[in-house]
Amino acid sequence: MDDTAVLIDDIIDHYDGKYIWLEPSMGYNPNYPFLGSSAKSKEAKPACSCSINDIFISLLKDHPCLSAIAMTMIPNFGFFLIVDLTEDNGRWYSMLEHPSWGVTTGEIYFPLLLTVNFLQGYAAFLVWEEGGKRWDTLPLAFYGANLFFLWIHFPIFLGFRSLKWGAVDMCLTISAAAATTYFFYRENESAGFLMIPYVLLLFYDTMRDIWMYSKNSRPKESKPSEKTNPSSGG
Repeated sequence: MDDTAVLIDDIIDHYDGKYIWLEPSMGYNPNYPFLGSSAKSKEAKPACSCSINDIFISLLKDHPCLSAIAMTMIPNFGFFLIVDLTEDNGRWYSMLEHPSWGVTTGEIYFPLLLTVNFLQGYAAFLVWEEGGKRWDTLPLAFYGANLFFLWIHFPIFLGFRSLKWGAVDMCLTISAAAATTYFFYRENESAGFLMIPYVLLLFYDTMRDIWMYSKNSRPKESKPSEKTNPSSGG
């Protein structure tokens, strides 16, 4: 193992809070005195086994600003990535019956969605920081479930053209979001309040999907013509 590899290995292990053992053959290097000497070395350290995920998490823990930006972007990044990968069935969607109170233009809906997603992402950051920067907590578990249901709604609703399962997914999404809001509020009151606009938008989405399923799932009634009406005598 050359000097450069040992130096990189040391930097990575520094983020993980581990002590570095050098190979006995290395000896003391005056260029990197913080690495120690071979007198302390007992055995050669194997090649670095740190994953990219470990390095990413370590960077998030050590840089609060980077953590806030990354966690604020995650909800929108995941959602629009999946939207971009989903087949565009806009023509099919435009042919469906829509509620009169529904928002039919993306120029209004998507800016709202962007805003509430930024808010819920920052709320998650506050809870993550409040909980000692740990990921394995109950509030963040519900938050992850909420994001999962949110992200798969677009492929279900437009990709597979399923009004029924789209409505079911929205019910699961708002349930997970409500639970997330409750647990976020218990950890950090500001985080709980930041989730409220998102839950309100989900309530609208849920009511719209249920309405569209109920109106578009049954065949439309058509008035029979006189030639085909048995009572007309034709």
